[in-house]
Amino acid sequence: MLVKTLFYIYSKHNISRQHQRHTQIYNIFIIKYNFFIIYFLIQFQLNCKYISIELEKENKNIHRGKILHESLKNHLSKIKEIVEAAGYKYGTFYKHKNDPNLSYEIIAKYGNAMGKDFSVEFPEMANLPSLILVDKGNNRKSYEQLQNEVQELREKYSHFLDKHNTLLEANIALREENIRLKEEISELRQQTN
Repeated sequence: MLVKTLFYIYSKHNISRQHQRHTQIYNIFIIKYNFFIIYFLIQFQLNCKYISIELEKENKNIHRGKILHESLKNHLSKIKEIVEAAGYKYGTFYKHKNDPNLSYEIIAKYGNAMGKDFSVEFPEMANLPSLILVDKGNNRKSYEQLQNEVQELREKYSHFLDKHNTLLEANIALREENIRLKEEISELRQQTN
C-alpha cells in the first residue's frame, strides 16, 4: 500500500510538472502572439502615416487651375457661358486656369455654375462646410435651350465634316501628284542610263 501511495504521489507530482510545463509553453505562445499583434499594429500605423504624408505631397503637386480647365473643356456648355455664370469675366478665367493653388471658393463657384461637385477632384473641399458645392435646383435647361444646343452641335459637326472632306480631297490630290512625280523621276533615270 505504501508503494501504491508513493507511486500515486509521484505520478501526481509528474502530472503537475507536465501541467506547469504546458502552461508555461502556452503563456510563452500568448506573449509572442501579443508581441506579433502589437508589432503588426505599429507597422500598420506607420504605413498609414507614410501613405497620408505621400498623399499630402501628391495633393500639393496638383495644379488646381488645370483640373478646373479640363473639367470646363469636357462640359457640354461653352467655357465662356460657365465663366459668366460663375460671375467672372472670360479674361479672369485664364488667370484661374494658370493658378496651381486656385482657391476652393473660386472652384466652388465654377462648380455651382456647371452643376459639378468638385469635392471628387479635391476631397479637401468636402471638409469646408462654408462652401456650397453644388446648387442642383437651377441646373435644368428648357426644351428650347436643349434644342438650340443640339442644333449648334449639328452645325459644328457639319462644319468639321466639310473641313475633313476638304482635307481628304487635298490628301488624294497630293498622293496622285506624288505618284506622278515618282513616275517622272523613274522615266528620267531610265533616260539617263
